Amino acid sequence: MAGLASASSLFAAEGSLSLPAEWNFSKGVKSQDVAEVKWEKVQLPHTWNAEDASNGGGKDMQSRDGYYRGPAAYQASFKSAKSAIEGKRVFLKFEAVATVATSYLNGEKLGEHKGGFAAHTYEISKQLKADGENDLLVLANNEWREDVIPLSGDFPVFGGIYRPVHLIVKNEVCISPLIYGSDGVQIIQQNVSKENAELKVNVWVDNSLSKSAATELQFILRDAEGKQVAESKLDAEIPAGESKQVSSLVKLAKPHLWHGIDDPYLYQLEVKLSSAGKPIDQFEHAVGFRFYHIDAEKGFFLNGEPYRLFGVNRHQDFGGKGWAISEAEQDLDMELIREIGARSLRLAHYPHSRYFYDLCDREGLMVWAELPLVDCISDHPDFAENSKNQLREMILQNGNNSSIFTWSMFNEMYHRKSPPANDVLVALNKLSHELDPSRFTVGASNKNNKELNNCTDHLAMNKYPGWYGGGATGMPGSMKKHNESGNKRGIAISEYGAGASIHHHELELKRPKTKGNWHPEGWQAHVHEENYRSIAAAGYCWGSFVWNMFDFASVWRTEGDKDGINDKGLVTYDRKVRKDAFYYYKANWSKEPVVHLTAKRFVERDSQKTPVKVYSNCGEVTLLVNGEEVGKAKPDEVMITSWKDVELKKGKNTIEVRATRDGKQVTDTCEWIVK
Repeated sequence: MAGLASASSLFAAEGSLSLPAEWNFSKGVKSQDVAEVKWEKVQLPHTWNAEDASNGGGKDMQSRDGYYRGPAAYQASFKSAKSAIEGKRVFLKFEAVATVATSYLNGEKLGEHKGGFAAHTYEISKQLKADGENDLLVLANNEWREDVIPLSGDFPVFGGIYRPVHLIVKNEVCISPLIYGSDGVQIIQQNVSKENAELKVNVWVDNSLSKSAATELQFILRDAEGKQVAESKLDAEIPAGESKQVSSLVKLAKPHLWHGIDDPYLYQLEVKLSSAGKPIDQFEHAVGFRFYHIDAEKGFFLNGEPYRLFGVNRHQDFGGKGWAISEAEQDLDMELIREIGARSLRLAHYPHSRYFYDLCDREGLMVWAELPLVDCISDHPDFAENSKNQLREMILQNGNNSSIFTWSMFNEMYHRKSPPANDVLVALNKLSHELDPSRFTVGASNKNNKELNNCTDHLAMNKYPGWYGGGATGMPGSMKKHNESGNKRGIAISEYGAGASIHHHELELKRPKTKGNWHPEGWQAHVHEENYRSIAAAGYCWGSFVWNMFDFASVWRTEGDKDGINDKGLVTYDRKVRKDAFYYYKANWSKEPVVHLTAKRFVERDSQKTPVKVYSNCGEVTLLVNGEEVGKAKPDEVMITSWKDVELKKGKNTIEVRATRDGKQVTDTCEWIVK
């Protein structure tokens, strides 16, 4: 976990100061008084909504019907040894707690954090018992609050300590872990080209001593082989009891550029803090040098070359686990995203884990990172500041990840009744550029509101032709209209798609009732075929993001084959089944040979005549039925090969398709039964 482990070289050694594997947990606890509380044992990461948030029965995000939204408590005891912490400082870091967390150590309040998707850190040096048992209590609450974003959204808020917790030990003079939950180092790329690159590195150095401290900072850049290729140094006097920001430039000639999935080349930046020649802290982070821009007519360019951002959206929940996922689940998600061949990834609708951003750096995915400002704002006097604070946390905690190319300010504003939001959005847009001048901003809109659609640098639209209105071929008109509402700056399609059950099949292509229980898989595939055909042909469309890569929880939905699930994913909620539409994109995006026979799950049929459709990037495809060749056909521009009215016999039929690529035969087969 390179991103977090880089925060300090002085993590407490296992056994000398560590948190237990098991914690005590109880729902309904509202106060610090836990003397009579009945506990159950849980392991972190943990959420109390792993099951009930996907069971259906809820009304909306504000409601607790259907899944538990309320207070709960976590308690853990841990020992500290004086020998491990003497002359040191100790910090407690939560990677995420949803959505409001109040923490106490040995009965003393550490603080309250509002926001369920970012890390927050406390110094616990004074509250920590130098020898003996320490009692840690966390009151977590995922109730809807008018002053904490998100206020709305088509996803449940999973309560709990759903990402890891860490104890960090540092010296009295150190790189601060207290700057909005970040590592205390901000890396900003500037003046990057094929000839040169610069890193502006901001470091917050914290001094808890009663006298000023003379420090030296060394900035070393190493290439992928570990060879030092650039360096800078500076001296900094840190006043007593203060934190000071210092900055340096690291310059590199002829950088090896990070070029997406084709060449995700990473350097390593080391920041070393010393005093009187003695190392006292250090930080490391991967850096991929890249530059990019959007042309209003020609789309996205990476490192001066056209690089269309075709990709998917991802929610972080996982069947049976909710948001409390391990690195193994995140690795699996990345494997599937890489298998499909996506170049880009919208991490909706909130900041995802640092571990996953690090994966994106290594795998070369261009990442859209998003603030959890969804559907509406409120008039609460603290609302705007909470939005700004969560933006600060998102940018300062994750901005060192080179894969992130844009900060998204909102999703579907005015989708629900809302006070005027433009002033809030303009202020957020300004703050984003102040915090990070190297990246542009974007918003995901579903309204033709010119004021709304021009409050960020670039515009994207959530559109669902063929699902929520009109036919599947309606995407060109929608793109043109929304591009005009954004002053023809170019456009991305931030969401598009359709629902599908892997158990629902029919021969006739007709749009089902979106809120009904019948969501045939074939219609989802048809919608994606037609939508993406239009998107791929529009040069001014700089990016497209399928909604969604995986089915996800939506507690108030009563549709498809299971209540509580949004079934627009290309892969099922448990990640076990790839739907036909998954292979459509794999055939279009992946460099691997693909021959996929659609409707294989549609086994039992009433008709002896059937269409046969194949997704393939292997050139001419041969169709065989019961061992006899029916015909050959070449895929069209979006990798679809099809035959109409193929004759089957009564009973069992073996369907096989073959193609050849690079001298190797690729096949797919299935069995259909005609009653």
